[in-house]
Amino acid sequence: MPNDHPAAGQPEYLGAASSTQASPREGRVRSRRGVAIGVAVGVVGAVAGGGWAALALMSDGAQPAAAVPADALAYVSIDLDPSAGQKIEALRIAEKFPALRDELGLDAGDDLRRWLFDESGLAECADLDYDDDVAPWIGERAAFALLPGGREPRPVVALAVDDEDRAESALSRLEGCGPDRGEAGVAVDDGYAVVARTSEVAQRALDAAARAPLADDPGFREWTSAAGEPGIVTGYLAPGAPEAFAELADRLPRRGMGLGPRPGTGPGMGPGMGPWTGASGGGLAALAEDFEGLGAVMRFADGTVEMEVATAGLPDRRAPGAEGLVSGIGDLPASTGAAFSAALPEGWLQDALEDLSKASGMPLAPLLAAAEARTGLSLPQDVETLLGEGASVVVDSDLDAGRALEREGLSGLRAGVRVVGDPDEITPVLDKLRRALPPSEAKLVVERGEGVVAFGFDADYVAALADPGRLGSEPRFRDSVPEADRSAASGFVDFDAGGGWFERLVAEHARQAEGRDAEQVRRNIAPLDALGLSTWYDEGRQHGLLRLSTD
Repeated sequence: MPNDHPAAGQPEYLGAASSTQASPREGRVRSRRGVAIGVAVGVVGAVAGGGWAALALMSDGAQPAAAVPADALAYVSIDLDPSAGQKIEALRIAEKFPALRDELGLDAGDDLRRWLFDESGLAECADLDYDDDVAPWIGERAAFALLPGGREPRPVVALAVDDEDRAESALSRLEGCGPDRGEAGVAVDDGYAVVARTSEVAQRALDAAARAPLADDPGFREWTSAAGEPGIVTGYLAPGAPEAFAELADRLPRRGMGLGPRPGTGPGMGPGMGPWTGASGGGLAALAEDFEGLGAVMRFADGTVEMEVATAGLPDRRAPGAEGLVSGIGDLPASTGAAFSAALPEGWLQDALEDLSKASGMPLAPLLAAAEARTGLSLPQDVETLLGEGASVVVDSDLDAGRALEREGLSGLRAGVRVVGDPDEITPVLDKLRRALPPSEAKLVVERGEGVVAFGFDADYVAALADPGRLGSEPRFRDSVPEADRSAASGFVDFDAGGGWFERLVAEHARQAEGRDAEQVRRNIAPLDALGLSTWYDEGRQHGLLRLSTD
């Protein structure tokens, strides 16, 4: 059973420790009301609300990973140093979308730090002037981290500061103002302000980072590097993160799921003994017992924003796709407007159902029996047979927007499914599926090809799906899904194909929806160019790349 004390030799981040203990080094420590962390939290929180575009134009600063201890379980930073081009590009992309531009309320010539100060709520402080009290010291980088802390991880924020004396003076004057008035502690030293629940926690985190910073940790360096070129946002999960989060989740009430008390968490059971933890021999922690770490980077260039992830140690059935399998998305028609393709290893659904049952503690047999009675299928075997070695769900760019939104029926809809596998095994399952469909939608068209079965509701389009296509040779596709030739799970949306099929579809939906401004929707959709998803293996690592390009 976990206790509230760290193992011998490990730094302690709990706030209950005595403040009379000697610190390894002297630092400036201040405990303030919650607004004392307003500057730091405002910097990090602004990212979630679109503030990354503003932050991207700030000047260079020190890496906040240097102020976070090496044993951090999770870390997310705003990195503004990769290149001036990325900083400018982030705001250029944001300005293409009227809704986002209006939400941020920013122009290229605005004082972005003042904007951030105002958005954080600190402008409410009557005796605090931004130009005199904040601008001289506030840094340009920030990070949020979760540190090990006994029963649950402890959050801290690290913020680079340019002038420690002025930062200390300003932070000491923030008590009693701002949006959050809860207790918080701040420690300032060596160009960093670390904010936590108490000043003791903040100082111990800063001291631990001085001895062993996350920036020097081999795992952190390996996984953030494996995620590709540097970007504006960097994320990291340590090998022990899944187990720690599973133990935390196991202590949370299972509300709103209609499943009753979580097994193993009744009276007399200690924390960490439920099905979400390693202590139960299964659950989320068991599924990630070989997890080696994860790195993620978000970057901007040439009108494109992309997120890349690298990890290892996840079970193949939990990874983007099993090693050696290829989705086959490149064989779809060149006229494809949107598609998702996945290679499927043998027994994939059975494995997924077993994982779900372990993680939730819920028996799935009754649910499968009810689904079998309704569909006439044998589950999960028929579904695995139906989707063969891999399947693609496809929408053609010649889609009729009005027809797609009609509720009378699906006849003539230019969309379908393409399955790679043995037609002699797949078509009998499709016959079962056709018999289970309502009479108004029973006109399912099936076309057999060479090692392929396609089905949908438009005969001409289904026939095209059954033949080999040339989507993989299209330049826009290659740019969006660069790893398609070895990607086990792939996705692609060509927003501009067919003269703007996606824009027409969304605008038609807005027109039919009461109170929606179709022209406003169109203006916010128009800048979109293409979206691509690639997942692949490289030297035992699992990689994922999500790329969005704009016009």
